[in-house]
Amino acid sequence: MSEVELEVNEKREVLARALGYMTASEVALLAGIKESTLCAWRKRNTGPPYVLFGNQALYSNEALKRFLCGNERAEDRQAIIDRI
Repeated sequence: MSEVELEVNEKREVLARALGYMTASEVALLAGIKESTLCAWRKRNTGPPYVLFGNQALYSNEALKRFLCGNERAEDRQAIIDRI
């Protein structure tokens, strides 16, 4: 990626954050996945909600929190046994 492209991406991320959104690259970094995986989730409507602004997917901080809460997992059997 060129220096100009990096600068544009940094500006985009700053502006998105100021509006309460994260870019796809930030969400991918947070989730520990590739951006291509996030793109596949968008195509299958299985990932977090997003809005398209131009051709850029943006993820609302609030929508991400709701998505994460909706995907919480209960403790597994071994964790419960270990506490007893």
